Amino acid sequence: MEYYKLPLKFGDIMKKKELPMCKDIGESISQNIHLMITSKFGEYRFDPTFGSNIWDSDFENIFANDDWSDRVSNSLKEIIVLHEPRLKNIEVTAEINQEEIADNSANPQYRIKQKVVVRIEGTLTNTNERFSTTQKLYISPLSFD
Repeated sequence: MEYYKLPLKFGDIMKKKELPMCKDIGESISQNIHLMITSKFGEYRFDPTFGSNIWDSDFENIFANDDWSDRVSNSLKEIIVLHEPRLKNIEVTAEINQEEIADNSANPQYRIKQKVVVRIEGTLTNTNERFSTTQKLYISPLSFD
């Protein structure tokens, strides 16, 4: 089976250009999970259950790390089980820490951002092969690694 790479380029679709394909099912699953994690619940009108609760904490000062990690890990596992039927035996861990980031200017300015690292492991439903992906993003405000 073939899967299109995300994001889809609608300009290329309108020009009837061939769209890039994922190299394998693992890349397709990773992209779908990334889309789930970076979407807010209710953002997609076709399915209000598609998204993640990371957005509920975006501008909070998160000091109760264990509580936050458990809450986000459990929520992400639920949405992945619901929206990614190509995986089974899913385990999710989410960690947050602060990281100092420099901008790319000649005279860099440093700022502290909250980095979220989400690790997903499971088994491919059709082949029983092991699957693993790590998704990283910075919140407050959102950006990707």
